[in-house]
Amino acid sequence: MWSLRSSPLDDSRQLSEFQEELVLLASQLIGDSTFSENASMTVLEANSFVENAVELFIEAGQMQLEFGLDEFSLVDVKTASVIKKKPRCTSRPCLERKRFGVI
Repeated sequence: MWSLRSSPLDDSRQLSEFQEELVLLASQLIGDSTFSENASMTVLEANSFVENAVELFIEAGQMQLEFGLDEFSLVDVKTASVIKKKPRCTSRPCLERKRFGVI
């Protein structure tokens, strides 16, 4: 298998400039405007951060589609995470309260 890597894998290594840009892009996906470019991350930490950010972004997009938003609308990760944390109303008494506007 061919690889771009010219040295052995080192998860504790500091990020390259390109990797820092990818982490910054991932932070923008989830609306993290407080993320600092100067944050020192290892390759392992950055990999975990980017994977989580992309997963949150995809989940938020899928949730917006489930709620009937247009597939071309902007994905709002922060709103989706708030909605996701709210308990679902699935019991009969809860559904009846919701139907009559009590909830």
